[in-house]
Amino acid sequence: MLTRAEPAASADFAAAHRRAEQTEIVEPAAGHLVGPVGGAAEAVTSLVLPETPFVARGLRLDWAAKRGLDVTVAVTALFLLLPLLLLIALLVWAGDGHAPIFRHMRLGRDGRSFGCLKFRSMVPDGEAVLAAHLAADPQARAEWDATHKLSNDPRITPIGQVLRKTSLDELPQLWNVLRGEMS
Repeated sequence: MLTRAEPAASADFAAAHRRAEQTEIVEPAAGHLVGPVGGAAEAVTSLVLPETPFVARGLRLDWAAKRGLDVTVAVTALFLLLPLLLLIALLVWAGDGHAPIFRHMRLGRDGRSFGCLKFRSMVPDGEAVLAAHLAADPQARAEWDATHKLSNDPRITPIGQVLRKTSLDELPQLWNVLRGEMS
């Protein structure tokens, strides 16, 4: 801990730690953390702490706690929402007989890709349906060319409209959270 009475010591302390190949954590204006030093009236101008294995362990503990929370919430939510998940899957499947869940590839941590799960809200042959719709409707073609969106998109199923509006199509991502692919 360095006070105003010893300003040059900060640079010396940090240099000594660098020579010893130790890293340090510097907190400028750390007086709000420690208050007066040893009863002296001098304010603390900076706090220099060597980075220790405890700091690295603390980061691992933070990650473990976050992961534990992710798993706990995902398992609890999946258990409580299981009837709703099954009902949605059945409704999507009943609409056209195709798989109710699809996997969309996304980039995750460290650039690794993973299959992000969602309830299917569009028809399976969406590109063909879109092409036919745009060829038959000049107004839709103009809207698509301007925004790459359609106010009345023929690819979206009736149940898909409800799922998207309520964000229920995202519920399968709880499985991604459980697998550690998302948080």
